[in-house]
Amino acid sequence: MASEIDSQPRPRKGGLFGVLVFAVVALVVLGAFTLIQRRSQYQALAKETETRAIPTVAVIHPVTEPTDEGLVLPGSMQAYVESPIYARTNGYLKKWYRDIGSRVRRGELLADIDTPEVDQQLIQAKADLETSKANANLSHITATRYEDLLKSDSVSKQEVDNASGDLAAKQATVASAEANVHRLYELESFKHIYAPFSGVITRRNVDIGTLVNAGNGGATQLLFSLAQTDPIRVYVNVPESAAPSIRAGLPAHLELTQFPGRKFQGKVVRTAEAIDPTSRTLLTEVDVPNKTGELLPGGYAQVHLGVQVAGERLQVPVNALLFRSEGLRAVTVDANHQLHLQPLTIGRDYGVTLEVLQGLRGGDWIVLNPADSLEEGQHVNIKEASVKPAAPPSAAPPGSAVLCVAGCTVGPKYQRASAPAAAHWDVAEPWRESAPKDALGKGEWWTIFHDDELNAFEHEALQSNQTIKISVARLEQARALAAIQISTQFPQLGTAPAAERQRLSGNRPPNSNFTVVSPVSQNSYTLPFTVSYEVDLFGRRRRSIEAAEASYQANAADLENVRLLITSELAGDYFSLRQLDTQITLLSRTVDALTKGLDLVNSRYHGGVASGLDVAQEETLLYTTRTQLTLLNQQRKQFEDAIAVLLGKSAPDYHVGPRDLAGEPPALNAGLPSDLLERRPDIAEAERQMAIANAQIGITKAAYYPSLNLFGTGGWQAADVAKLANVQSTFWAIGANVAESIFTGGARRAQVQFAQANYDATVANYRGTVLEAFREVQDGLTGLVVLDQAFQSQQQAVDASRRNLDIATSRYKGGLVSYLDVVTAQQTLLTNEQQLAVLQGQKLVTSVLLVKALGGGWDASSLAAIQVKAHPKDIIAP
Repeated sequence: MASEIDSQPRPRKGGLFGVLVFAVVALVVLGAFTLIQRRSQYQALAKETETRAIPTVAVIHPVTEPTDEGLVLPGSMQAYVESPIYARTNGYLKKWYRDIGSRVRRGELLADIDTPEVDQQLIQAKADLETSKANANLSHITATRYEDLLKSDSVSKQEVDNASGDLAAKQATVASAEANVHRLYELESFKHIYAPFSGVITRRNVDIGTLVNAGNGGATQLLFSLAQTDPIRVYVNVPESAAPSIRAGLPAHLELTQFPGRKFQGKVVRTAEAIDPTSRTLLTEVDVPNKTGELLPGGYAQVHLGVQVAGERLQVPVNALLFRSEGLRAVTVDANHQLHLQPLTIGRDYGVTLEVLQGLRGGDWIVLNPADSLEEGQHVNIKEASVKPAAPPSAAPPGSAVLCVAGCTVGPKYQRASAPAAAHWDVAEPWRESAPKDALGKGEWWTIFHDDELNAFEHEALQSNQTIKISVARLEQARALAAIQISTQFPQLGTAPAAERQRLSGNRPPNSNFTVVSPVSQNSYTLPFTVSYEVDLFGRRRRSIEAAEASYQANAADLENVRLLITSELAGDYFSLRQLDTQITLLSRTVDALTKGLDLVNSRYHGGVASGLDVAQEETLLYTTRTQLTLLNQQRKQFEDAIAVLLGKSAPDYHVGPRDLAGEPPALNAGLPSDLLERRPDIAEAERQMAIANAQIGITKAAYYPSLNLFGTGGWQAADVAKLANVQSTFWAIGANVAESIFTGGARRAQVQFAQANYDATVANYRGTVLEAFREVQDGLTGLVVLDQAFQSQQQAVDASRRNLDIATSRYKGGLVSYLDVVTAQQTLLTNEQQLAVLQGQKLVTSVLLVKALGGGWDASSLAAIQVKAHPKDIIAP
């Protein structure tokens, strides 16, 4: 047995050891390879991290606008020459030779008129001429005989003169009869109607047998209308911004819908060389050849003008702009890949793109969608992007997304209510409806009176008047309220950090399955953030913003109205003060004259030539005049104090030096009555009040629909402040809340009715304001006409009174009349001179009232710039 056991093979220890060594080496190699690979990955990650630390921005080049810009304007085609043809004599149409559409040459016969009455008048005139010649011949024979008889003293010289005069009268009668015959010959020649120029007949208004009268007394008297259609004349109104590029000879062409694809070439032949102050456009005439007659007068055409642009202009998309507190910027990248914040000067807004006038060059790289975190000199990587149209700026905040876009706006769409307006003013010279050269200056209307002192007063009142300052403050309040409404477009983000330590009672009721064994003290640290946003599904917010913007503009119009009222009141008080200065000068001069007159009467009285009655009469007039002078000085002080208040000064310490009234009211351009709707700030304010009331209707109607509020909250909460930043400490919640009032007891319906009634009241107020404005302008125009006539007649009365005083004084000194005649003449002259000064002052004050009634040169178009706009940066505004 032992031998069998010894004979079995034993395992070898060297093989097992080799396997173990191989395994250890393999593990070491694998570990080393893993470490090398991890190091390589770490280096690659570090390199990628370093690369990604430099931001990559998408860049584009600005688009260069062409140097020639196509200006497309609407135009109405007119004949180059168009003339209505009337009869020059009375009769019946005998025959017409040309109908509408006929092309005629100058001097071609168009029609014949049968004139039996003129023919008979010509026969009668010839007979009257022969009778006049016979009578003149008889008078000639008689006059010759009397001349011969005078040589022998057979007749008197008076008889010869009578005969000569009768001959001259008969010869004048002959000349009159000859002239009448020639007139009727001319009328006879008018029975043939000829074309005054070559053209086409566009209208025939009579037929054979029609009774026609001479002249253009009505539509039935028109025989033909003749138009020269080659070339065609087109008038267009070019905007003021493009007016410098319009000149005679500028190429142009017409495009008509009835001739698609065709261009009718022409050119600019002349311009008005003046900007229309009403439309701010340049009236331009374009002539287009029309030899084929395809272009018909009265048709509509689009006029294309090739306007040359001075300098380089670029276009950039709106999403390439960065809004900063220091102004609008574009982010450019230089050759070293460094950023620069470039200030820009913007031209026109094309919606998705903007025109850049200064700040960029055509080869610059600009960053698309620049982040607010980009800084000057920052290093970036660039990637050229294809230019896509930028989305137009929206007032809706980011994140409101589809719900805001899909939302509707309830309530009526605002339209300005109609207002009754006359076709024209009832005016007379020298005041008129329309005279473009006499337009009121914008803003400083008082300069038309050419009074430097008044100009200084007005500027001081605009700076210091307290009523104007109140209106400015109210305008700022309205702007702030509009900004508050604009802020509702953005989500509201807030936080309320809290730290709390509390002790729970040991005798508190148990919670769940845990038994209360002792009091517990615990800490609570919370860092929450809440965000909320009300989705404007039915336009309540949009209507509120609309009302706030309209209120802002209404306050702007009210400020302009207050400025107009203050400046016009100041001008009226100023001219009334100068009128009193003129009256005071007259009375002072009269007092001096009466004092000298009293000395004269006293001398004559002491010399025994005059009576005591003469002295008493002169003394009475002197003292009465001094009393009037004292009262006028008191009135002057009252106007002086009123001016001090308007200038924001203390009345006791303020004085205005005396100066006589001078100057005439300037010629004013009343414009058309319809223009007044855009020139009166009070009308603009009433119109904006209508817009506010209309928006309020939409706000009240939105109460019928549900409201949707989106909300979210999140943050960190922990019992240990050291664990507050742990992931386990976070909490969050999001949700939406829909609210709808089901039964309100009729409150919503009543609110809508209240808003509608308020809107009706604003419409009535607007129309009443318009009617009152028309009345004020018409009263001003009529008042100036009447006062001008009265002033002229009063001037004649003053001149006559001076002559009367001179005559009365001379007759008194000669002893022919008593001194009562002199006193009466002095009183009459003083009264008339004072009345003349009053009329002069009333003319200037009425001119001021007319300027005020016309709006003082203000234009409602300026309200378009009065608005508060939402900007993306407002999302993070406090």
